[in-house]
Amino acid sequence: MKTPSFLHRLQEQQDAAVWFFIGEALWHMEQAWQELCHRLVPAASRRFGGESLLAKEVLAEDVIERLATQAMFGHRKLVRVKHVDAWNKTEQSVLDVYLKRPNPRACLVLQSTNKKGCETLIAAVKKAGGVILEFPAPTEAELPRWLQEQALLRQKQLGLQGATLLLERSGTDLHRLASEVEKLCDFVGERNRIEPDDIDQVVCHQRQYTIFELVRSVGKRQTGRAITILRQLLLSGEAPLSILGLLARHIRILWQVKDGLGMGLTVDAIGSRIKLSSWILRKEYLPNVELYSTVALFGAHRMLEATDLVLKTSGNTPEAILETLVLRLCRPQQKGSRANAQEPRRLALK
Repeated sequence: MKTPSFLHRLQEQQDAAVWFFIGEALWHMEQAWQELCHRLVPAASRRFGGESLLAKEVLAEDVIERLATQAMFGHRKLVRVKHVDAWNKTEQSVLDVYLKRPNPRACLVLQSTNKKGCETLIAAVKKAGGVILEFPAPTEAELPRWLQEQALLRQKQLGLQGATLLLERSGTDLHRLASEVEKLCDFVGERNRIEPDDIDQVVCHQRQYTIFELVRSVGKRQTGRAITILRQLLLSGEAPLSILGLLARHIRILWQVKDGLGMGLTVDAIGSRIKLSSWILRKEYLPNVELYSTVALFGAHRMLEATDLVLKTSGNTPEAILETLVLRLCRPQQKGSRANAQEPRRLALK
């Protein structure tokens, strides 16, 4: 179901106590959920929004208790449960009892990628007068047109050639495609058309990059290329913490090499001390040493430590966290920062 179709159903049945979203078009389902929150939650309390839960992490009884709780500022209590197909028959039967007399002061949204395993719940929702919405994933043939519609929503034009190129570069994931369209719109600025050349500059190529190329691009302050390489590393299956670990290791070795050269040591001597081949040092590290000052390496080390903590404790997406790190690493050092910065320590060559 496309967003306009959902909006029409919402206009007609916004008082429904139960909704069931079914399908693989997760992006469309998320847009539908956001619109439902916008319609049902008053502006004054919208920051609290609706409550989104995972079925595997909550019992049906707990969901029913949440629906019975009075919402803040008097609006309808809005609760979404994703992947309800993960509930066993016992949990589904508990919810089935609730669906016979759902709370009219609440709104329950159930979500699943397929109907299998949810037949009983679907029948109960229909009997309760709820709304069943299906969100089939668009076919690859439909995606170019979908991309053009996304651009038009942002007052930009995207030709069929550009849409096809973007699809080839980014794959078929709707979340990623929508994100790329948004970035392209920001990139073209006041221009009203997104050209294939813009896609060439903004959207990453389907090729393999290495952590050395990422560090080299960061060192040269090549922000766009560094972001492209980071995304490709993630697309190729590299875990975010793994990328962070490799980046931290590379920065640490660069720092050790720079310290060693400052002490007058040869590359062979440095390699012996840090137990790394002098051939590797000459090939992968020496070309990058002069790209960083000691202060910049110290700052990068501090950023990496902070990012490690955020990755392990924050609810933000790892991709966004790593992109923020790369953007900060590429940011030119401001004047006067050396004087105000904490004195960089010497990194032990061991």
